Amino acid sequence: MNAASAVAIVMVACLLVMPCSNGAIAAEIRPSDIMDLVTPIRTIDPTDKGFSDLRALDPLLDGKRIVLLGETDHGDGTTLLAKTRFVKYLHEVHGFDLLIFESGLVDCYYGWQTVCDGGTGQEGFRRGVFGIWSQSRQMAPLMDYLEAAARGSHPLLIAGMRVHLITGWRKSADALEGLVDDVEEAEIPQTQLSAFRALCRWLTDFSESAPSDLSAWLASSDLIECELERAGTSAYPRWEELIIWRRFLHLLPQYVTLHQLQLRGGFQEFQLSEKLDGENIRWLLEVMYPGKKAIVWAANAHVSRMPLDGYRVVGTHVAEYYPDSSFVIAFTGGRGGISQGFFRDRTVPDPEPGSLEAALLASGCRHCYVNLHQGT
Repeated sequence: MNAASAVAIVMVACLLVMPCSNGAIAAEIRPSDIMDLVTPIRTIDPTDKGFSDLRALDPLLDGKRIVLLGETDHGDGTTLLAKTRFVKYLHEVHGFDLLIFESGLVDCYYGWQTVCDGGTGQEGFRRGVFGIWSQSRQMAPLMDYLEAAARGSHPLLIAGMRVHLITGWRKSADALEGLVDDVEEAEIPQTQLSAFRALCRWLTDFSESAPSDLSAWLASSDLIECELERAGTSAYPRWEELIIWRRFLHLLPQYVTLHQLQLRGGFQEFQLSEKLDGENIRWLLEVMYPGKKAIVWAANAHVSRMPLDGYRVVGTHVAEYYPDSSFVIAFTGGRGGISQGFFRDRTVPDPEPGSLEAALLASGCRHCYVNLHQGT
């Protein structure tokens, strides 16, 4: 994915589709059959303080620990606003307190720490969250909301599910060196840290093939992981920072494989990435933040409970880990336009006749949700 400098979009309709918890998909329901399942949404304005139009979702969310929010296109600004309102509803009404982005595991940890240390929501996002969101005007209300929540009694934490270092590998490498300096029991030579830095640089460079000293770099990273494992305890004041790095270092060999697959192209990279994302979500919920209730912010293609063209995606893995306590909300739209940073502006074509989007657009309902669980 590429970062965007700005996002601006005007959509005629923002339509919310809710795949049912037992895994059925929209393709199994004819558009002509769903109109009785449509519930209008009063507004998608994230600054609106009332949630009465969303309370019909309450029974569906009862007992759920993880809700995955999708989007059809990362340049769909209307969906970003709608998702922000849903995040506020899930946080304020249902007590969800962890927001996991389709962004870097380490990056988002430091993004959240930026906010906790007094930084703005925008500063936190730009440190941790992919540019397709952190540089979007439509994300400003969410940034402000997270900043305000961080200063209150019920914060909404930011986390990432990707192993990638995207928003600044130099800052992350500097942070690890600072952590190592602070862990007095860890005996890690500077040569090992320099090798780790070189590995991070290569992992964020998509123009270079595997270097000859890759195995030595990985050996150095393994040594760092072992030292942090040996030296760190839960009594250590920077415990969360310590275990996030231990997780990242543990995943480094798979990250290297993922990077090599990305350089070659193909769906093997996609499959491994989806698997690692799903595993990281479970790790965040069971190890890093036990007891938290999570919202996952990603694309529809990632959050689906059903495989995509036969390939298991994040939502498939999450549904296996949390079969009764996970729920998917996928967003789609009728027509409009998209502007995403340096990509060429484009017009969203009218939906195909007979499609779900066409039926909903013809209904005259500007914003609505469809409970597909009810229709099965």
